[in-house]
Amino acid sequence: MAAALRVQANFGQTFDQAVVEHLRPLELLLVVDNCEHVLDEAAALIDRIAAECPGVKVLATSREPLGLDGERIVPVPPLAEHHAAELFAERARASRPDFDPGREPVGAVAEICRRLDGVPLAIELAAARMRAMSSLDVARRLDRLRLLSGGKRGAHPRQQSVTATIDWSYRLLSESEQRLFVRLSAFAGGFDLEAVHRVCADDGTTDDDTFDILLSLVDKSMVVVRTGPAGTRYDLLETLRAYGRERLQDSGLVDAVASRHARYFIELIERASVGLRGPDEGAWVQRILPKAGTTYAAPDYDNLRTAFEWAMARQDVDLALRLATSLPELHLRIGYHPMDWVERAVQAAVSDHPLFPAAVGTVARGYQVLGKFAHARAVLGLAEGREPAPGVSFLAHPADVLADIVMNEGDAVTSTAYFEDLFQKSAEDTDPMRLVLAAERITLGHQAMGTLGSALQSAEQAMRIAEATRNPTVRSLAGSALGRALSETEPERALKILAEAGELATSVENNWLIAMAIMESATINTVRGDLATAARDFVSALDLFVVGGPGRVIPLQWDNLRRVTRFLFRAGAAEAAALHHAIVASGRVPPL
Repeated sequence: MAAALRVQANFGQTFDQAVVEHLRPLELLLVVDNCEHVLDEAAALIDRIAAECPGVKVLATSREPLGLDGERIVPVPPLAEHHAAELFAERARASRPDFDPGREPVGAVAEICRRLDGVPLAIELAAARMRAMSSLDVARRLDRLRLLSGGKRGAHPRQQSVTATIDWSYRLLSESEQRLFVRLSAFAGGFDLEAVHRVCADDGTTDDDTFDILLSLVDKSMVVVRTGPAGTRYDLLETLRAYGRERLQDSGLVDAVASRHARYFIELIERASVGLRGPDEGAWVQRILPKAGTTYAAPDYDNLRTAFEWAMARQDVDLALRLATSLPELHLRIGYHPMDWVERAVQAAVSDHPLFPAAVGTVARGYQVLGKFAHARAVLGLAEGREPAPGVSFLAHPADVLADIVMNEGDAVTSTAYFEDLFQKSAEDTDPMRLVLAAERITLGHQAMGTLGSALQSAEQAMRIAEATRNPTVRSLAGSALGRALSETEPERALKILAEAGELATSVENNWLIAMAIMESATINTVRGDLATAARDFVSALDLFVVGGPGRVIPLQWDNLRRVTRFLFRAGAAEAAALHHAIVASGRVPPL
């Protein structure tokens, strides 16, 4: 193995021509550290060595590439979670020999390492605080960068604290790089190039200009590149983000950048809401709702929350309502998260605002899906019977939400009568997606009443309406309605239609509708006696309702569990009785 020689890159004139001559016949690994100090000089020297010393291999450490021919860049990523935890424990024991990670509060060390992004220096400095506080105290105080200070004596000044290290890197940036880096701290989580340009770019610059500066920050390890189902996105390590926010505060531009951030993301979700209801639904799914594994990722959800909080803090209720009424299509896939934050916009708004009824419907829909029917009814009362203006989501109509609650509570007769009236008396300008949803509810109601034949005409008309929209979700919804309506009289045809509905839902990654089609197919196969297929389908449907996000258990899972109970009864399983009694005890409609 060749010998190794390690030097610092601030070597000045140490490596003159005579030294290069001396290196030429040797086989040697030359490690050159900290090339960013004197990047041009280091690059010139290493280029000479590479050209004139064939037996010498150079390993250079730097925060950015040297830009030489034949250079192979090996990024040094942050530590993996378990390695970060091991480093924390090792350095904590150096300060406090009795430190035992197994005796610390559950998750505290992991939270410290996660928030420090696995950066070794930050972890070492945080672990050193264990001599004076618990891991829980350290985790609570990590937002204070001064905590991450106090390195070993003899260390380089920039390694005495995380702030000093970041500050040193920041001051090496050009003015345009500094401006962009500081503004990037306004993002909550990741961001893409379009967001960077719209939120952070100087006036008069092109997106190509923005990309060049962003790429330079990536090369200098100030910005992280993350590739995944959403395409190329960028992010800041949390320690860098905290530093950037301090500099942004110092610049006096916090409000200006936050305003651009809020308006960009609210305009984005407005465009997405419309796009997800049109023929280009698939493209919008990939843009804002990519699938990650078995569930959905909403990479900009934290940015939307941040935009909402900014609007509410500035009492810009119009902006907050615009965001709130654009959320149903997002929630349809990722599930309904707690709606209290969106409800605040309704509480702050005046009732005659044009978006007020739709905002009420959006919030109430969330509580209905979460099974909080009493709260949903209370919110719906704020609408006082007013209907939303045209163009809002088909899921945001207060009267429709109330009819769904009525059906969820077991009154299929009243709910079905409402949706039949809506479907039959619809005007020419009635949202076609709302009509298809009404037809689907009609089939659900008649299924519950045992009169599915009465739903066939509405389901067939819904198919014609849906085809005209060219929207995969609404076509799948109509297919599920027709498959359900035909399930008793033409089961083979129904299974084929439901399979097509599932394929349409899959094309736009809609777990809710995929599960609905599977659930209906499982029900048909139960009646037909194909219990093996039905069992597999019921398991798949249960899983899909769960991975669809919070809220998918209620009330759709109750309907699925009732069907599972009937399946178990047909299969002669003793568990059918226990499940039946559990459902009844929960106040739900008896399955048997």
